[in-house]
Amino acid sequence: MSWLWWGLGAWIAVDIAAAALWAAHGRRVKRRQEIRDALRSIGRERAREAALERNLTIALAGRRRIVQAALDRIPQQTRRTEEDQ
Repeated sequence: MSWLWWGLGAWIAVDIAAAALWAAHGRRVKRRQEIRDALRSIGRERAREAALERNLTIALAGRRRIVQAALDRIPQQTRRTEEDQ
């Protein structure tokens, strides 16, 4: 009968250890997922910043073209140069 109690005690100990390992594994998986989500959000933010920078560059280039086109329409004699100022 003594061996039954030892067996039951061993069974309970193994069950508790397995539950602890499963819980630790769950915490690691959750933490890993949180890290992945954080990295994804950082990547999205960087992509958004890069898109904004590209749009700004495109807008500035467009404005430069507009200004240059306006300057091209002004006759050369009426343009001010740095020497005139």
